[in-house]
This record gives sequence, structure tokens and C-alpha cells, in this order.
Amino acid sequence: MLTYQTIQSEAQYHAAVARISELMDAEEGTPEIEELRRLGRATHEYGEIHYSIGKPDPAAVLKYTLDSERTSLQDMIDIFGSRNALVNVLTRRAPVEPETAATLHERLGLSMERLTAPFDSPPGWFSVLPGDMPWRKELKDAVTAGTPT
Repeated sequence: MLTYQTIQSEAQYHAAVARISELMDAEEGTPEIEELRRLGRATHEYGEIHYSIGKPDPAAVLKYTLDSERTSLQDMIDIFGSRNALVNVLTRRAPVEPETAATLHERLGLSMERLTAPFDSPPGWFSVLPGDMPWRKELKDAVTAGTPT
């Protein structure tokens, strides 16, 4: 029986995760279920500190939306009003305008909180162009051909 109230090391964390796996079929009202709950809380707290995953910024939300083919590049350009406006957000050079965020929320169900969040990395094409999705290739071709975006 592991009795961690708080986990202090990677070794304790891994031991707790292994024990949780053993306890997954514990019956309600048993000491094992209480141990499972304690270990669950302790591993959750440790994970929040050491393995925290940030929420996506507006550029990441839009890239995911395009990559998952929830909308087309042309539809996204239409929502933004121009390819340049979309590119400025995807490259983290400009925030999503409030009206555009409202339209994205209404039409695609995207989170207003995420669309209006600050960017989590500096501006640049480096995070837009990698990948083999058609919309990324189209933007890359436009940039490398010198076509105004």
C-alpha cells in the first residue's frame, strides 16, 4: 500500500502510477478505493506541476481547425476578410479582431477564450509552414512565389 499525500520525486510518481493501474478495479467502500483516490489526487497534483500542458493560443487553434479540415482555407480567408489578415494571425503578428473571433465562434464553435488569448511564442513562419496539409502548402507556395498574401 502506497500512502503518498504528496509526491516528491519522479520515482514516487512512477510507483504511484503503477499502483493506480493495479487498483483500477477496486470496489467501492474498500481500503483499496481510498488508496486509489489518494494516489489519484497526488499524481494529478504532481502532473499539474511537472507535466503541465498549456492551452493553445489563437494561431494554434486556427492551425488545428485547418489541419482537421473543419473548414477550408478559402472559408477561413473569407471570415478574416483577406489572406493577409489570416496570415498575420497564423504567424502571430496580429491578434484576432473581436468581430472575427465572434464569427469564428459562431460558425465553427471555436473558443472565444482561446481566440482572444495572448500568443505563446514569437512571430514567424516557422510554426505555420511545416506539415503536409494542403492549406499549408498553398500558403507556402504563395510566400515562396512572392505572391502577396
